Amino acid sequence: MLGYAAIAAFWLSWPAHVHALVAGPQSLTQPGGTDYLSILLDLLRQNRGALPLMAENLLRFFCWQHVLLLPLLLAGFGVAFRDRKAAALALGFILPIVVMGAILPYQGHGFGYRYLHGLLGNAALLGGYAWRRLAPVEPRLRGWFVAATAGTVLVMLPLQATMAHWLYAPFARASARLNASGADYAIVGAEEGPFALDLVLNRPDLSNRPIRLVAGEIDDIDALAARICRPGVQIALPQGSFYGPIWEAFHAKPTDTADRRAAEQAPVFGEAGCSVVFLR
Repeated sequence: MLGYAAIAAFWLSWPAHVHALVAGPQSLTQPGGTDYLSILLDLLRQNRGALPLMAENLLRFFCWQHVLLLPLLLAGFGVAFRDRKAAALALGFILPIVVMGAILPYQGHGFGYRYLHGLLGNAALLGGYAWRRLAPVEPRLRGWFVAATAGTVLVMLPLQATMAHWLYAPFARASARLNASGADYAIVGAEEGPFALDLVLNRPDLSNRPIRLVAGEIDDIDALAARICRPGVQIALPQGSFYGPIWEAFHAKPTDTADRRAAEQAPVFGEAGCSVVFLR
């Protein structure tokens, strides 16, 4: 225990110690706010919506599991009060929820809750503890278990697959349209559609065409045009209607950001010698 206490004390003091080494006597930076407690409090102030976000995360997590996982898991938590191994499994499941709720409650969009995927084993074992407690009435529950399993496989999984397809199909179609544009480069803006930057995927060797660029990362559009444009080079500029299906999938109203950017950048690339392809 003393060894762990010493290790914890060292790392807790590390940020302030390093700041003192690099700040210098005339430094304008303030030492306050560099320790872990200050950083944690700052994160908590920023994450005031953490509780509803974590509730949504946990709901998504359980919706992707067997329908009996939640009741069996809750029953397994009851076993944890009397069994040290079950208690370790329960703490291993709960602590990441508390920590992620404090420092990073938003996970983006995805399947279930990614930060609990590595703890499915804990949940399954706790469910096993609960099932063992139910051994005296297991024969009566076996039919319910089979019915719940059938419901998970025949109802829940197809429903989740349908919703996943509904979410990702617009992105897949938009990506396919970029590939079919015949352009050498395509420029995508972060604000032009929900999660629009998910379309910016390139191979490590940049052998894909078009090479997909992020509009917000281009510091000087004139310099970029002068560098890449020559006769025969095509630039794809998506317009607002290109992102329409993505906006519709999120039940949001499209903006004119893409149209305005395309109108501004098309003359620049055209004057530099590129052919401009508008994607509608």
